[in-house]
Amino acid sequence: MRRETRALFNELRRAMAQAYGVDNVAEQFEATVPMAQSLNDAIQASDAFLNEITIIPVDDIKGEVLDMQIHSTIAGRTDTSGAGKREPQLAGAPDGRQYECKHTDFDVGILYALLDVWARYKDFRARYMAAVYRRIALDRILIGWYGESAAATTDRVANPLLQDVNFGWIYDLKTNMAEHYLTEVVAESGKINIGPAGDYKNIDQLAYDIGSLIPKEHLTGREVAIIGQGLVSYDMNKVLGAHAETPTEKVNFQILGKSYGGFKSVIIPQFPDKGLLITDPRNLQLYYQRTSLRRQSKDEPEKNRVVDYISQNEAYRVGNLKAIAGIEADNVAFVE
Repeated sequence: MRRETRALFNELRRAMAQAYGVDNVAEQFEATVPMAQSLNDAIQASDAFLNEITIIPVDDIKGEVLDMQIHSTIAGRTDTSGAGKREPQLAGAPDGRQYECKHTDFDVGILYALLDVWARYKDFRARYMAAVYRRIALDRILIGWYGESAAATTDRVANPLLQDVNFGWIYDLKTNMAEHYLTEVVAESGKINIGPAGDYKNIDQLAYDIGSLIPKEHLTGREVAIIGQGLVSYDMNKVLGAHAETPTEKVNFQILGKSYGGFKSVIIPQFPDKGLLITDPRNLQLYYQRTSLRRQSKDEPEKNRVVDYISQNEAYRVGNLKAIAGIEADNVAFVE
């Protein structure tokens, strides 16, 4: 690390210590609740899609799924002249499911050589923080789409999409509301065929059927059809020009000009290429335990790097399983 870089990095750590109210960020410290809120707000602000979902700070590591929505109808009438009594419909998640926050590490190592490059920019501190928070945001989205387990020790090689870090939204849907999750059209075929010779002639027809799985009384009017890029490209018979050479993980929340199945349609970072999910984005929930944030910023000269160790307890849940529907992306095939 060059002398100029060292000075900037030390300044960064002093600013971090002041912000978190600790003497030394080189030793692991517990973030206060306001600072945990600030960090999670910064992560959420780094991605447009995370601003659309519901992020909930909780005190307990485990509890009942929370929701501020009222999911049942409430209009009605009761004859109270006799024994009749008015019975209100309870707000909140309708099924009493539980969330359980899992310890999650977000550890980032940055080589001295890269820090030396960043040190050339006047916004060194902001650039450093933005890179860390943006990666956490993208990892959260990956877990939401692909998470299927919570291993004691995760394996990034075997699970490059973070399948073993936590249980995600799609897992919650297909495990706890299988009737809203299409895996095949013809029994025992294991296929959802799309095209002139397929089960569905086009994506619009598929999206309409999937949207129809959601009872009308559970629609909020803010539903979107989250469409995989592979489906969109097939439907348009061309790759989206704006992102033709852009890796999936860099595609931001994008509203398409075309609706599918009558729903406003969007492309979201890292969503399965042939996937389709219909819900109000607010129905996708991310919980974090407010008192669980731990952080440590270390210089590791033996590896020519600095390391930012960050950990927090998190959970992913669908608020109302009756208000979401989707398909098994791996089973989609295009047939002419």
